[in-house]
Amino acid sequence: MLFGKHIQRHDGLLDIEDGADYLTISYNVFEEHDKTTIIGSGDSDEGEYRITFEGNLWSNLTQRAPRVRFGQVHLVNNYHCGATDADYPILYSIVMGFASSILSEGNVFNFQGAGAEESTIIGAYKGSKFKDNGSWFNGVQAKNLNQIAIEKCTAL
Repeated sequence: MLFGKHIQRHDGLLDIEDGADYLTISYNVFEEHDKTTIIGSGDSDEGEYRITFEGNLWSNLTQRAPRVRFGQVHLVNNYHCGATDADYPILYSIVMGFASSILSEGNVFNFQGAGAEESTIIGAYKGSKFKDNGSWFNGVQAKNLNQIAIEKCTAL
């Protein structure tokens, strides 16, 4: 914000594109942003994108934590927090994009505000492969992430 107004930024805090491969993104703070992290710049950016996000803090973000296209992405032991009624209202965190494959393990999601529910964690845009093991939502073990992913992909 600048002088009390949001500044529109089209780029993310971390954009991984042009075929970047074998990356580990660990122990970073991503905060107060809209379109935060994208993997693959478009539906024709066919890189391998084998990427691990480990031990990161994703705080007060609207979306794309991360959004994955084409990648094989492992999200492990990350902490996501935010609210639906904040300056950067959470829409969703992890996004299954075109030809993506996402493995989520041991992540913690703490979302507050009206409409903050387990389904807020996942967004789907042409993606279909998602698997979660042992993640938590608002202090309890997330039980429905795999089913939510299937339902969002089916709705496409």
